[in-house]
Order: sequence, then structure tokens, then C-alpha cells
Amino acid sequence: MFDSKARSQSRPLAAQRGAALLVGLLILMTTFALVLAGSIASSAIQRMRHDEVTTRALAEAKRGLIAWSVMRNPTDQPSVSARPGDMPCPDMTNLPGSPLFGTAAATCSPGDLGYFPWRTVGTGPLTDSAGAPLWYAVDGAFKWGLAFGAHDSKPINSDTVAVLKVKAEDGVTDLSSSAIAVIFAPGGALAGQSRAAGNAVCGATGGTSRPRQRCADNYLEASTGINNAKNTGPFISGAPSATFNDRLVWLTVADVMPGVERRVLTSVKRMLTPGSLPNPAQFNDPDCRDNDTTTTCQSAPSVCRGILPELPAMSATWIGRNHWYRLVYYAVGLNAAPNCTAAQTVTGVGPKQAVLIAMGAARAGQVRGAPYALRNYLDDTANQSGWSGSGPGADVTVPPSATSNDQMVTIP
Repeated sequence: MFDSKARSQSRPLAAQRGAALLVGLLILMTTFALVLAGSIASSAIQRMRHDEVTTRALAEAKRGLIAWSVMRNPTDQPSVSARPGDMPCPDMTNLPGSPLFGTAAATCSPGDLGYFPWRTVGTGPLTDSAGAPLWYAVDGAFKWGLAFGAHDSKPINSDTVAVLKVKAEDGVTDLSSSAIAVIFAPGGALAGQSRAAGNAVCGATGGTSRPRQRCADNYLEASTGINNAKNTGPFISGAPSATFNDRLVWLTVADVMPGVERRVLTSVKRMLTPGSLPNPAQFNDPDCRDNDTTTTCQSAPSVCRGILPELPAMSATWIGRNHWYRLVYYAVGLNAAPNCTAAQTVTGVGPKQAVLIAMGAARAGQVRGAPYALRNYLDDTANQSGWSGSGPGADVTVPPSATSNDQMVTIP
């Protein structure tokens, strides 16, 4: 009887102890989960902060490069090799920490890899979240280093075509097939990479010995068979992995040329005298379309709507030498030029003596060259009758729309 009573009294105590144990276990598991979640969140925040550092460095390098390129030869001095739109070579000589590190090489081959030339561009030193300096490659058509006379056969303007390619993660899709320049954030050193001082065999240079800190293989990796350490590309914006941690941004004509086109229009407007304007050149004049320095794109006395002629004031400057006159629609009226009486009316602005429209880079579907249809040069339909239209509508233009990449100025 005593045993039976004791057993009946011990059952609630055992149940209470079991419940307490269960509650304790639950508290322990909850605490562990919270600690684990906190650790995961902390790691995620840390990764985000690292990503932000790299993102900011790449963005600052891109902004600095665009600004530097647009403002080349800021006073439009004649016989100067600096051309708005061109890009510096990489730093291919100096090592991190050296006095001249970040200085662009005087010359380079198309697609050569090297350090981002921050000293030349003026951004200050830029590193990614791992403290690695940025790397850089430039397209051959846009690299600097040409002597002044070479501009004639290798001009830089909105029709200049770059060929550097950047591939997507799949290694097949083109993120860009016409990059002017590519900027790389290498990330931390991975297995097999050594960024220590001293020389070693470098696969990126065909197995020759060179400083480890100038060997692209020690900074850039391959993904899906495409190697970012290979000069000329193609390059890849691959998925992060244990064997690939490069991040990159790139520049295209659309990033750089709008600023240069604004400079062209501003400079040309200063060269023109209201009330005494030259006639336009015929848009398909062979002398306006070749790269022959012995011929000049001249005004045509009977033409009131065409392209900008090669003005005497521009012929020895970067504007003339890089054939920007080909890419400026020019219409004149109000007797400001011989035989041009009709006003050039800009919708919402009023009658003008002249209208100049810088033609942005060709859009999808626009094919430039003979027979030089204006629809392949100007984006807004209302502006596409000027070269061939003979009715009053041909003397009416509209300001470039929000979806256009054209730019306009008027005189006066």
C-alpha cells in the first residue's frame, strides 16, 4: 500500500522534471538558433559591406574615366594629340606602392591588361574590399598614344566601333560586344595566386618571368573557359565561386560620347557668326565621307540642310581631325547664309537662323553609310526629312525627345 501511494505521488514529480527538461532543451535550442541566425546575419552584413566597398571603387573608377575622357584637350587647342573620347593605357610598368604607381603607359596594344591608371585619371588610389588594386583594359580604337596626324585615319567619334567583349555567366551571352574599356576588381588572392614581392613565371605572358604583382594570373581568373587574365579578352562577368571572384564594369560609346557631343556643339557654335553663316555641306559629298587629309568637306552654295562643313577654325583641332562635322546635322535659314531664306523653326522654341543636331551613336536598326538616309542618323521621326524633304515640313525640327540620343543647339 505504501509503495503504491509513493509511486502515484512520484509520477507528477517525474512529469514535472520531464517538462522542465523539455523547456530547458527548448530554451537551449532557441538560444542556439538565435546565435546561429545572428552569426549568419553578421556574415551577410559583412559580405554586403565588402560588396559595397568594391561597388563604390568600380563606380568611382568608371565616373573618373568618363570625366577624364570627355575633358581631354579642354581648350580645343589645335595640333594637340589629346582627343576627347580617347582612353588612357593601363599602368603596365609600376608596382603597387611605388612612387609612380597608377600612371598610364605611354603606349599599349589593343586590349592590354594592367593596373587602372588612377594617377593619370585623377581619382586617387582605388582598391576593392580585399585591398587589391583595380585592373583595366582598353579597346584598340579608343586608346590614346596616336600622333596628331594619325587622327585622320583613326578618328574617334560617335561612329567609332569598339570590339572588346564582356560575356555573361554562361560564357556565351554578350553583356557587351563593343566595350571601350573594362575595369576589374580582382578580390582576394585565391588558391594558386601569389601577390608577394619578387619575380615568378607568369602564364599570362606565355610563361616568362616577371614581377608577381604585374602578372594578371595572380589577380584575375577564368570561368566557363573564359580567362580574364588574357589580353584582348573576351572577358567574363562570372558567378562567384571558390575559383573565381572577379567583379567588373565596362564603358561603351553611350557612356562617353554624349559628353563629347555636347562639347562639339558648344565649340562649333562659338566658331559660327550669327547672320553670316556658311551653307551646309551636301550630306553625301565624297569629300565629307573619306579620311583624305588633302580634301575638305566644303559648303555647297545651294544647300540649306545637310551636314556641318569643315570650318577653317576646326580643321586643325580635334573636332575636324576626328571628323565630327560628319555627325552634325546643320540647317540654316532667315538669309543667314546664301540662298537660304526659310526660317528653321524648332517646335516650341521658334524660328532660328540655324539648327545643329549632334547625331548620337547608331541605335539598333540604324545602318550608317551610303545612301545616308537621315533616319539612320537622327532618332526623332519629325527630324528625318531634312536631307531629302522639299516641303515646308523639312524646315521644322523638334527638340530631341527623351528616348533620343541626339542633342541640339540653335543660332542664335
